[in-house]
Amino acid sequence: MTHKEQAKKEVEELRDWIQDKDVNQLSFKTQQNMPRLRSFKNNEVSDPAYSFIRSLQLHRKQKDD
Repeated sequence: MTHKEQAKKEVEELRDWIQDKDVNQLSFKTQQNMPRLRSFKNNEVSDPAYSFIRSLQLHRKQKDD
């Protein structure tokens, strides 16, 4: 799997994970704005910023630990 394919897979996994989350709480905990989170959740963003994805990954990891 190429790096680009792996990155796309990780973004899709995050998008699946965020579907049942409260956007207001997630916005507060990740310090990301709600419109950006909603757009990502609704698959309106095709290439999200690294910092955005990283903040979600770190929050998800904390929740999983």
